[in-house]
Amino acid sequence: MKHIIKKLKNNVTPGIDKIENETLKELENVLAPILTELFNLILNTKEIPDQWNEVEIISLLKNGDRKQIKKTTDLSVYHPT
Repeated sequence: MKHIIKKLKNNVTPGIDKIENETLKELENVLAPILTELFNLILNTKEIPDQWNEVEIISLLKNGDRKQIKKTTDLSVYHPT
C-alpha cells in the first residue's frame, strides 16, 4: 500500500473528503496498514462502502456571461482512492 500512496500525484484537487494527496503521503506509515486492512475487507466481503459512490458536481464557467447557464460545464469530483 505504501508504494501506491507514494505514486499519488501532488497538486491535484482533493475529492469529497477534502484530503489532499500530500497529506496522505505525510501519513503513509499510519495509513498504509489501515488501508490494507480496509481493502482486504472489501475484497473478502465484495462490498464497497456507499460513500465511495458519492460525487460532488461542480459547474464551471466555460467563458462569457456568468448568468448564462448554457455557458457552463459540469465536473464530477470523487476521491480517487
